[in-house]
Amino acid sequence: MASIKLAVVSNIALDSIRDTEGIVTESLGGPAGYCGLTARRFSFDVSLATKIGTDFPPAYKRFLLAEGIMLTDCQLSHDRDTTRFRHTSNRDNNNIRSLFLSSKCAQITIDDIEKIETDCWLVSPVIDEVPEDVLRAIILHGGRRGFVMVDPQGYTRIANSSGEITSVNKLSLNLSGVSAIKADKTELALLTGGLEGLPAMQHLQSRTGIRFVISTEYRTIHLLYNRMHYWIQLKD
Repeated sequence: MASIKLAVVSNIALDSIRDTEGIVTESLGGPAGYCGLTARRFSFDVSLATKIGTDFPPAYKRFLLAEGIMLTDCQLSHDRDTTRFRHTSNRDNNNIRSLFLSSKCAQITIDDIEKIETDCWLVSPVIDEVPEDVLRAIILHGGRRGFVMVDPQGYTRIANSSGEITSVNKLSLNLSGVSAIKADKTELALLTGGLEGLPAMQHLQSRTGIRFVISTEYRTIHLLYNRMHYWIQLKD
């Protein structure tokens, strides 16, 4: 039986994480990394529509290749560094965390996605690297199964003058033709004009026709499908 082909549209990110003791750890981040790797665990064939800079560590390239995910020269930006985020924790309260943008790679273009042969798509930008015209092209392309899932987090993020990541006040995103969406409480409110919970999920589904609306709230995961509401409570 042939493997399902998945294309992940998202810039690979490098995360620098500083804990409350001041110890800094760098790791591979972004959906292109962790979603791609998770999909490989389930035997998907994974293609990436992504951009990296010449600063991207060769060790990470080798790691991804060993896991069946290949990066090519056409994904390399020669004038932009790899997207990098800096995570910091408050020394007095580990629950207070801040996220900063250190560098931002090039945007993904229609040329980057139009030759990808896939069954389904996951569009999950980290910070505004998938323009809406590219999203529309993906929806029209659809893949052999016509399935497009969107995680809108990267559309909601902006960086202020110091690089700190904050959220936009309003989000206007054409989601017609999208098959599934995963959004948290804040993202749902931005997409629905301030609605929350199940009413927000229902409004989004009725307005856009999205079949699968997934919402995460703390340890509860909600799914709205065919007007039926399902949920699961994760254990601590």
